[in-house]
Amino acid sequence: MRGAYRGEGLPRAVSNRADMSARVVGFSFVALAGVCDVAGAHGAAFYMLLIAVCGIAVAALGAAGDWLEARNQRVAAGAPATVALLWSVALVLAVLGSSVRSAALDDGAVPTLGGAALAASFTVFAMLGALSLRSQRRRRSPAARRAL
Repeated sequence: MRGAYRGEGLPRAVSNRADMSARVVGFSFVALAGVCDVAGAHGAAFYMLLIAVCGIAVAALGAAGDWLEARNQRVAAGAPATVALLWSVALVLAVLGSSVRSAALDDGAVPTLGGAALAASFTVFAMLGALSLRSQRRRRSPAARRAL
C-alpha cells in the first residue's frame, strides 16, 4: 500500500487538490479564530482553533510524507524538511492556543499565551507562504520568466 495516502493511482490534480484543501482549512480557521478574537467572540475563537487543529494535522502529516518521500528518493530534501517543520510548529501552536483557551472559556477573556500562540501561527503561515512563492518562482522556466 505504498503511496496510498499521497493519492497513488489518482490523477495528479485530484491529489494536489486534497493536499491544498487541508492547508486551506487549517489556515482559514486560524484566520477565523483571529477575527473572532477581534470581535470579542472568544468562545467561537476556541472552537475555530479546534477545527484548525484537524486541518493543520493533516497538512503536517502530508508535508512529513513529502519530506520522507524526497529523502527516500535521494533528492535534496531541504525545502520539504523546512515545510514539514513549519507545519509541525503550526500544529503545536494551534494545540497550545486551543488548550490554553479551554481553561478560560468561562472567563470570556483571551489568555496572553493564547493570543501569542495565535500571532505566532500567523507568522508561521507567512513563512509557509513565502516558501511556496519561492518554490513556484523556481519552477518557472527561463522562457516564461522572460515573457513576464
